[in-house]
Amino acid sequence: MHFVGQDLLYALRRLRKAPAFTALVVVTLALGMGSAAAIFSVFDAVLLKPLPFRDAERLLVIWEKNPAQNRYRLFVPPVNFLAWQQQSRALEQMAAIQDVHINLTGGTNGHIDAEELKCERVSATLFPLLGVEAKVGRTFRADEDQPGRTNFAMLSYSLWQRRFGADPAIAGKTIRLRNEPYAVVGVLPANFAVLESDVDVFIPIGLNAGDARSANNRFLTVIARRRAGLDAVRSELESIGAQMEKALPALNAGSRPSV
Repeated sequence: MHFVGQDLLYALRRLRKAPAFTALVVVTLALGMGSAAAIFSVFDAVLLKPLPFRDAERLLVIWEKNPAQNRYRLFVPPVNFLAWQQQSRALEQMAAIQDVHINLTGGTNGHIDAEELKCERVSATLFPLLGVEAKVGRTFRADEDQPGRTNFAMLSYSLWQRRFGADPAIAGKTIRLRNEPYAVVGVLPANFAVLESDVDVFIPIGLNAGDARSANNRFLTVIARRRAGLDAVRSELESIGAQMEKALPALNAGSRPSV
């Protein structure tokens, strides 16, 4: 301990004689400790703390891959998603998500300053799948997630506060998105996010397998809850993917689900 004390005194004397160097050392240490704390915060939030969803360990994200094209994170076409949804037994629930932008053009009382909003079009099954309930009002019903009948909206907590004054009676009122009327059904809890943060508004996706303009385009991310083990899920989806390649070779040649 005596030698340690001498070393510390020597170091302090050297630092006192070189104030510029001392300041540099202090700043470097501060930046290093700050960076370490920030990295740990991200690590803790992403890897250590469980996701804030029901039975989070059973949740999956499903993309598509095409190894021959060296592509491993392809969006999913609606026709494939609907086939997975109809044929899978290893998955308990599935939901589709599409990230878009949409213009807010009218408030509950008519005029509002227009704003481009970050929006997710989602299956009505998404919120029950995650075990998420509305803070105000309710989430989407199945009959509101039908082709041509999707003019319903759920607001993020932040948008509700920022643009609608945290109106506790917002559910049931009408706003305008893209200059069309949308009935607000509810408000989501604060900080709710699935794959993208800071989403302002959610609307039903209303997929239509018979719509040739969109059914074969790739634009969906799929969230699922597994009923069986992960190996069983992968095996089943591989089989369904092989069937879809035979049924629609122009769309699915070389493509398979990627869990």
